[in-house]
Amino acid sequence: MTLAGAEPTAQASAPPPALVDQIGAEQVSELFRDVTLGVVAASVGAAVLGATLYRLGFAEAQSALGWTSFIILCALAHIALRRRYDRAIRRSAQWRSWAVTFTMISLAEGIGWGWGTLGLASGGGLEVLLLILVVTLATAAGAASIFSPYLPAFLALLLPATLPYLIASLGAPDPLQVASVFLMLVFIGGIGGLGVTMNRSFKALVGLRIHAEQMARELGRQRRSRSRRASPSRAFWPRPAMICASRCMRSGCLPAR
Repeated sequence: MTLAGAEPTAQASAPPPALVDQIGAEQVSELFRDVTLGVVAASVGAAVLGATLYRLGFAEAQSALGWTSFIILCALAHIALRRRYDRAIRRSAQWRSWAVTFTMISLAEGIGWGWGTLGLASGGGLEVLLLILVVTLATAAGAASIFSPYLPAFLALLLPATLPYLIASLGAPDPLQVASVFLMLVFIGGIGGLGVTMNRSFKALVGLRIHAEQMARELGRQRRSRSRRASPSRAFWPRPAMICASRCMRSGCLPAR
């Protein structure tokens, strides 16, 4: 089979644009549903981490406050975007612009958790770095259930939050830190794979629901069409019977009353 002969099959298997837009609108709607709880929890974790590092003397007050403020600003941006989304009129038709804006905020937040925490941990040893890493990985894992409906938003937070530690630890002199690189690879693969699986499952469920709604509307339309076609015969069926009965009475087939 030539490539030209295979093109119609590939085009036929592709979902129609209307279905893609419906699924995309549902993805964005699910993305905004629980985002407030997730980003507030991440902000609280950042505030506790920054205050702890400052009190233990591993971070300066300006650095801890600046990093914590950046994470909180990203959370406030998510919350403000959700409020605008809730008040929008044509949000389903403009789902792509909402998704892109959400993804850009997620990217900024991921950079803050990744490169920002490396700068925050410069005043401590490996134990401080691992403490920061625990909070960062917990944030990335929690984002899997909230951000996974729209995969680009999830990856925009996961990869910038985890890859900087991976890159910084490749040439580290501490063997324990080098060993943690392999654990980070396992984490990225596991959480990333979980996010991809959850994203596929969500899109499949939304597609099935949309298909069921379309079938229900089509069945209702067919039922109404049959009712309209059958109504004239039901309305006029007594008239032929009355004509036949009158003729039989005149001919003596039926006794007159």
